[in-house]
Amino acid sequence: MSTDLLDLLAKADPAAGTPVGTGDADAVLARAARDITSYDGVVVPPVRHRAPLVVAAGLAALVVLGGGTAVLLGGTGGQPAAPPSIAPRVTGPGGPAACLAVLADRLRPAPYDGRSGRYEYVKTEGSSGITTQIVGKPDVLATATWSQVVEWWRAADGSGRLTVDRGPAVFADKVSEQYFREHPEILRPRGVTTEDRAPGELSVRPMPAPDPAVLAETLYQPRENGPSQALAGVADLNHDRIVDAAHRAAVLRFLAATDGITCGREETGADGRTSIRVTAPRGKGPQPTPGDQGTHSLVFDARTGELLASESAPSAGAPFEPETRFLDRGYRDTLG
Repeated sequence: MSTDLLDLLAKADPAAGTPVGTGDADAVLARAARDITSYDGVVVPPVRHRAPLVVAAGLAALVVLGGGTAVLLGGTGGQPAAPPSIAPRVTGPGGPAACLAVLADRLRPAPYDGRSGRYEYVKTEGSSGITTQIVGKPDVLATATWSQVVEWWRAADGSGRLTVDRGPAVFADKVSEQYFREHPEILRPRGVTTEDRAPGELSVRPMPAPDPAVLAETLYQPRENGPSQALAGVADLNHDRIVDAAHRAAVLRFLAATDGITCGREETGADGRTSIRVTAPRGKGPQPTPGDQGTHSLVFDARTGELLASESAPSAGAPFEPETRFLDRGYRDTLG
């Protein structure tokens, strides 16, 4: 790259001169692992299909593999200050997603409300995967995905357990299949794996105050990504912690007051559980990404306000594809 081009890029950099703190390395790595699973034994929540968005302090890690390079993509693990001009705004008494404000006012208890235990337990179902750049072929990528059921037990002292039941790998194409057949060490085998963690080995995410304004500052980051980032932040919180009634109500009111999030119809699943879906377009921050970047949605229980699923659609009007389903959550006194 020429010196002239580097100078032009430096002058165009909107973050030039902005001080960046050291941050929490563990938190950064944990968030980076949320999109693509690496081969190194770190098991992650399901893949979130992100459109190209502006990220305040993004992370892209390249891990050199035998014969290739694994690409780990993720969001920021820090808490950058949000520009006041793009703070969430309330557009009316109930906000743009008024259904959530109504639900917050009539919230019913969840089975674990008022209970306690040594471990916070969260069980999810979704898909994960790995994308590898093949050495010597910079324009060729090998991709594999798989379904998985993930169970977390997390204690306040940073101890716990992670159990993952992986399904068979599905390859994107013949090139991907051949590559992973030649490098089987890259993929974790199908079946159940269990990892116990000693005190201090797990990062315990602090629970923010049950206040909509506090949640807006904590979960809607980076705000340059637009309203879909608020939904992603809520999904991440539910991955990491048990969200009690006070926090569920505050989450619903925060989302109800966030411009760009809209309510869908109530839906009844095969299990008879009624839910409310809310959606937001991807890539529609203060400087929108051109074109249709798809949508992100969250599905909430219409009685308790619990998050049931996180889903995405590749374009407006396309069917939603599940990213994560929350199968169980609560408190446990023992592992297993």
